[in-house]
Amino acid sequence: HTAEVRDMILTEYNEEQHIKNEKNISYDDGFNDGVECGIKRGISQGTQMANTKAIKNMIKLNIPKDKILECYSEAEYNLAVDNIND
Repeated sequence: HTAEVRDMILTEYNEEQHIKNEKNISYDDGFNDGVECGIKRGISQGTQMANTKAIKNMIKLNIPKDKILECYSEAEYNLAVDNIND
């Protein structure tokens, strides 16, 4: 069946269709990677915003800095202090 398979491949292969299919596969892969990256970034930003808001509220309630730093990082605390009036 080797000759039959070879003839089928040579007569039915469409280079343009093959290239189009490869482009579609690559596009889909890139799109899915982009969506996944966007979701991760959105979750990260949402978490950061929630932490900043929580720290601001703790500061407004006069909770001592050392108590806040038991739950949050120094960087998160400083970000909240820098944006306390927002």
